[in-house]
Amino acid sequence: MLDQGRDSIEAHGSAVSRRAMLQWAGATAGLLAAPVWAVAGDKPVVVGVMEHRDNWTKLDGAAKLLKEAGLRVVVLDPAKPADQQGLDAVVFGSFSSESKGYRSFMQGHAASIGRFVAKGGVVLQFTQADQVEASPPFLPDGLSLVRGDADPKSVFALRRDHPLLTGLMDADKKDQLLLPAHRRTGGWESIDRFDGFAVLAARNTLRQHGVVLEAAHGKGRIVITALHFDRLFDADGELAASKDFYQQAKQFATNVGAYAALVRAGRAPRVEADQPYRLPEPVAYVDGAWTLAILPDTQVYSERHPQHFENQTKWIAEQAKAYRIQHALHLGDIVNRGNTQPKQWDNAERALKHLHGRVPLGIVPGNHDYDDNRGGVRKTQLNRIIPPKTLAQGKTLKALHNDKVIDNQALAFEVDGQKWLMLGLEFGPRDGVLDWAKGILKEYRDHRVVVFTHAYMYSDDTRYDHTTKKQNWNPSGYRLEDSFNDAEMMWQKVLKDASNVHMVLSGHVLNDGQAYLASKASAGHTVHQMLQNYQVHREGGEGYMRLLEFHPDRLTVQAKTYSPSLDKYKTDPANQFKFKLSV
Repeated sequence: MLDQGRDSIEAHGSAVSRRAMLQWAGATAGLLAAPVWAVAGDKPVVVGVMEHRDNWTKLDGAAKLLKEAGLRVVVLDPAKPADQQGLDAVVFGSFSSESKGYRSFMQGHAASIGRFVAKGGVVLQFTQADQVEASPPFLPDGLSLVRGDADPKSVFALRRDHPLLTGLMDADKKDQLLLPAHRRTGGWESIDRFDGFAVLAARNTLRQHGVVLEAAHGKGRIVITALHFDRLFDADGELAASKDFYQQAKQFATNVGAYAALVRAGRAPRVEADQPYRLPEPVAYVDGAWTLAILPDTQVYSERHPQHFENQTKWIAEQAKAYRIQHALHLGDIVNRGNTQPKQWDNAERALKHLHGRVPLGIVPGNHDYDDNRGGVRKTQLNRIIPPKTLAQGKTLKALHNDKVIDNQALAFEVDGQKWLMLGLEFGPRDGVLDWAKGILKEYRDHRVVVFTHAYMYSDDTRYDHTTKKQNWNPSGYRLEDSFNDAEMMWQKVLKDASNVHMVLSGHVLNDGQAYLASKASAGHTVHQMLQNYQVHREGGEGYMRLLEFHPDRLTVQAKTYSPSLDKYKTDPANQFKFKLSV
């Protein structure tokens, strides 16, 4: 427990002083040069901490971490203004905005943060949920920022020499921070819009989705980060993170102390505010192109917002001629809890009927489409609303693994003299299904193949691999009956050696719901693998869907993300991009 009074707390380790000086040490073999802080003097940095063990992670650690870094740590008093507590720095831990103490402080003393910073104080706020606190209420006039849903996977250092980033660089990826996996890879709830801040680190080099932002106000500094280095210890004080993550967290805490000392001494680097990232305009449709319409994870629509599902399928049907939409593919999780709420299947059926007779449909089950989405029986009402005879109405159905159900399907069509096969596979496909898929791929060896399945790519731009990676929601955790195969198993057993597979599409994964991976197959061609899932957005996705536009050169594919509900495109690099198919 932290003592309420500063006088009763002894500095742990070397004190971080007013006369802190920056010295540089040479690089050791194979490592980046890292600044080393030489500390002198007898006046340590005093930091007031407010943190909260949230209901989801049930972890904390800011106070303990900063104390280990040599700072004097006290509990921030929510009943007193920040500039009257004798502090050099204030730290708000991750998700502290969900606590009563934080709300009380902000209601009574939010303005005191501006006064505190203007006098030379430092305020650091770790990640907060955008649904709870989209914008910090303590920012003084002239500064603003808005958090978004994006969870950064990789974090690029845009000002790599900044003292807050000392020692955090990845030796193998010198433009990125080393962030060992813990709860989330990278960070939570990045900063999407800002004014008056400098971006020290972000999800990409365009400054989109900021991860560490700094602003100057008077003599002091405000730092807002999407990092969660303080989610470390459980209620018993035991370390819940990996040792590698803990080491990086300790380095960051040391940086915070040295940075606060520099600010206090008036020696901190000058802040040059960045212009916010501006989204590009939507790209125009290319004459002569044709389109695949991709529907991922409509489960929340079927459960609570059916208008978005219907808006999607109506738009696909109505725009089929204008955009030459050759096929629609649903990636699974059609419903959320269809076994206990049959109305969800009714909503899905009503939406999908807009496609019947107008645009061919491919559709596979996700885990939520099974009667028990955590159990072992692969039984789904999908085959009630879309029996084989209904799927065949699209005139592209060529084969089923089981003639009685559509869970695994092969659909073929020809467009502009080019033959295409859409190969749909069940969630965590069984060995027998993969054997069947091998036969289909050989039979249709003169077709370019798009494989679509519910779970394949993870949000860290890698395939699901339960044997070597810690990734949430892997099919291995769902107790599927008989056998199962995750993405890496599918790749090694079938896809890598197939000469005609050019794309793999999947949904299922939350976090930011976006990923892309280009892999070389045995035959030398590139296989483009993509995750698209928008269910983390408001109302289960706001109607967004992926459109793949195949250009007349037969090689270029333009990926777009569009919502008929909003009549709006997502144009950030994760949602609007091009790639080239192999010749």
